[in-house]
Amino acid sequence: MTIEVSAKKVDDAIKEGLQTLHTTIDQVQIEVISQGGLFKKAKIKMTVGDDAAPEATVEPAAEKVQAPQEKKPAAPIQREPAKPQKAEAKEKAIEKRNAQNAPQPKAQKPKREHKDDAVELTPEIVGRAEHFLKEVIRLMNVEAELKIEEHGRELKIEVVTDNSAVIGYRGETLDALEYLTSLSAGKGDERYVKVRVDCNNYRAKREESLTALAKRMADKCANTGRKVTLEAMSSAHRRIIHATLGDDDRVVTKSEGKDPNRRVVILPKRK
Repeated sequence: MTIEVSAKKVDDAIKEGLQTLHTTIDQVQIEVISQGGLFKKAKIKMTVGDDAAPEATVEPAAEKVQAPQEKKPAAPIQREPAKPQKAEAKEKAIEKRNAQNAPQPKAQKPKREHKDDAVELTPEIVGRAEHFLKEVIRLMNVEAELKIEEHGRELKIEVVTDNSAVIGYRGETLDALEYLTSLSAGKGDERYVKVRVDCNNYRAKREESLTALAKRMADKCANTGRKVTLEAMSSAHRRIIHATLGDDDRVVTKSEGKDPNRRVVILPKRK
């Protein structure tokens, strides 16, 4: 079965496709038709096999012939004395009220391990990550080389290519590749697999530009005495802004809105 899915980002399209097909990422083939951008949606083609197991057949069981049983005289039925109608209605009303007021059991959410408790890297995990990322980049029609390094429990993968499609607008495609590679690498493991995907040192360059932006906007906020609202960013980029201005005694920062339109707001600090 093959479907085409469009969304703002590649990872959003993949998530929507997996929900539509009711399957997992390791059971499908993904072809990236177009990358998402500022005025363009990402589009993918997702294919899943249809190898349903044949239904098991059950032979009808032979009927057992039972010998006729001797009938026993029925025991006399003892009936409880009927309750007055008013008392019975009152009792039912009390039972209904008690049932409504009884505390309902809360649905337990599946436990998720903290990201600091990353799983220990194994050759199998590294192999799954490398295979998945190579396959997705191939489907994107991008020629690239992967440089893989293990730093403790963090797997760092550098994508070396001249094609900026791997990065995408504001690094959105790179973030999607990192997230999906982590999921694929951790298949079958209960804990979080920490994967860091970069391309041509983009993340370090992006952090430098965001740090410079935070300082400029803090100066503007302090000089004008008015709040400054930045563009919508990912949670990782918002953390860079907050960390950069955390020690600035002139301003304070906070995040407003909901993802994917959540933004950092810089406010003058009250004296």
